[in-house]
Amino acid sequence: MSVVFEKWEGLGNHFVVLESLPEDSTIQELCDPRRGIGADGVLLLNRSEPSMTIYNADGSRAAMCGNGLRCAARWFAERGVALDGGIATDSGRMRVGDVGEDVAVVVGRPKLVGTGVFEGYTYASVDIGNPHAVFLDPVASFELESVGEAMQTHPDFPDGVNVHEVRTGTSALIVVPFERGVGLTQACGTGAAASAFAAHLYKERPWPVVTELPGGVLSFEPGDAGELWMRGPARKVFTGTWTV
Repeated sequence: MSVVFEKWEGLGNHFVVLESLPEDSTIQELCDPRRGIGADGVLLLNRSEPSMTIYNADGSRAAMCGNGLRCAARWFAERGVALDGGIATDSGRMRVGDVGEDVAVVVGRPKLVGTGVFEGYTYASVDIGNPHAVFLDPVASFELESVGEAMQTHPDFPDGVNVHEVRTGTSALIVVPFERGVGLTQACGTGAAASAFAAHLYKERPWPVVTELPGGVLSFEPGDAGELWMRGPARKVFTGTWTV
């Protein structure tokens, strides 16, 4: 059996895009960079809804993915799918604005859950449809990868958590993401959104907030109903055929 797929990326956060999961295939196989296609996750898209279901590279299901949502918006737009009603996700229906090389989408409604301390470092816990721990300006010895891995068993996050190191001393926030089920990545759209929200609350960073991630730049500003709009690029990399 063969199925046509597309490979998309947003700021280096890369996805296998499918309309259905091939029989006898697993998410882990598709995302494996050596034996499969290679990706941070899989986007299952439904034209009739339109809707998006996201899976991390380890096979776990994610409620939302900002970079994936921008890729999905361009994928639908290329096929003439009307997006006036937004795109349905596990975190709710997300509105879509301009769709071009840069794409504007609602990434969610951020909510401050609280603050905590982990291994001596203070973090802000932000929910934006999925959980994030944002470490604002931690000391230079902070090691994101080891902290991110250790926090996956934190009792406050039974389903794991996305962890971000944020530096606020420049015009753009410098954000380095560690995504649950993936690890260090080039970008995390919802993580950048959570970081922008935390910096606005705790560092009085005015809107719009620009974030600089290893993969590129995203900008954020609030809407009129508590939602947060994100703008950034999305690009099709190639089309291929997966054979089972």
